[in-house]
Amino acid sequence: MHDFWKSYFAYINCNHAMCNAHLLRELNGIEENDKQVWPTQMKAVLLDAKKLLETKESPLSPDEIASLEARYDQVLLLGNSENPIKQTASTGPKKQGRVAKSKASNLLERMSRYKENILLFLHISEVPFDNNLAERDIRMSKTQQKVSGGFRSKDGCDAFDMHRSYIATAIKHGISVFDASFALTSGQPLFTKPL
Repeated sequence: MHDFWKSYFAYINCNHAMCNAHLLRELNGIEENDKQVWPTQMKAVLLDAKKLLETKESPLSPDEIASLEARYDQVLLLGNSENPIKQTASTGPKKQGRVAKSKASNLLERMSRYKENILLFLHISEVPFDNNLAERDIRMSKTQQKVSGGFRSKDGCDAFDMHRSYIATAIKHGISVFDASFALTSGQPLFTKPL
């Protein structure tokens, strides 16, 4: 799961899911700056899909998925009507390169092209709506580097990352940090073999 950074798509032996939190931020920007209607409706589609998944214990039915995908397509049509492709006049010399597009047009194009990747969380239950949890897990290490003065050695950095990873795993499994730390210092780590 990632944002739309093009280099990620070079990995071909895996599925690609798009982070919808990144999309929601882009949609907010277009909604606020360009005063368009379609971003508000697209946010509603994505958030309704997320809410529906969170409230259901079983996977979504094909009809529910088809309904959400139809809403998604309708919003794309609205977005395209709000962002028509500008026709260039054929008089004068032809300019080289691609025609510049607005941020809204570029996002619409990406959302149309990568629809399956964006909505993959509807089809595969293991795919989350966003990758915020993964980004939060590495944030402590980046904060230590930037704010706290960094690490004095690579070994210190590696040790910090290893301990943060252990604590994050404990939290994800609903185990208290104290119990996980106690098990680790007792020589019986819960998730890894002793080094």
